[in-house]
Amino acid sequence: MNSSPATTATKLTRQLPSACVAAHTEQLPQVELESLNQLGLALDVAVELHDTARRQAVHAALAHFAAHADLGLLLHKPADSTTGRQDSSPAAGYRRHLLLADPGGRYSAVAIVWGKDQYSPVHGHHTWCAYSVLQGALCESCFEWCEAEQAARLNTAGRAIRRLPGEVSYTEAGHCGIHRLGNPHSEPAISVHIYGVPGEHIATAVNDLVAVNA
Repeated sequence: MNSSPATTATKLTRQLPSACVAAHTEQLPQVELESLNQLGLALDVAVELHDTARRQAVHAALAHFAAHADLGLLLHKPADSTTGRQDSSPAAGYRRHLLLADPGGRYSAVAIVWGKDQYSPVHGHHTWCAYSVLQGALCESCFEWCEAEQAARLNTAGRAIRRLPGEVSYTEAGHCGIHRLGNPHSEPAISVHIYGVPGEHIATAVNDLVAVNA
């Protein structure tokens, strides 16, 4: 007997690694749930590592997920009420969708849908994190921290970097990875972000907003 889509989704959700729970994924196709399963298993191992080893493991896990996942369904889905805005207009901000959350609070995985001219503020990070573009393209402007001024300045290159599907960026907590990320293009974009915080804290415990000097 063939299983219904709902039954298949339920079975796959239960097969996720014990250290990880799926959140707001009940409408994703079977293949995407399988990709989340693999991502969760890889992150369970990665977060127990430190420094360069963790960076490499998270990079590999996210690169594999970006190469196999298709989250286009999220383009038409409102943001999670606990993690993002409901409106996709530039004034309202980008939309977040929680994909995975570790019950132990070691990590969470979030998909972000970016409409035209939607940007993050300039920020550092309170935690280690990584991201990859799945669909469309984003532009990233990088900044350098000036301790004397207690503010960030646009780096000497002075230009935004175009981030394409499959590329992975990783940074540790602090002022080493200050940036601004956004979508200047007419087509929407989707990115996936891994944060070293519990899922319920991604709106408050990830971005460290900083002052910017010209």
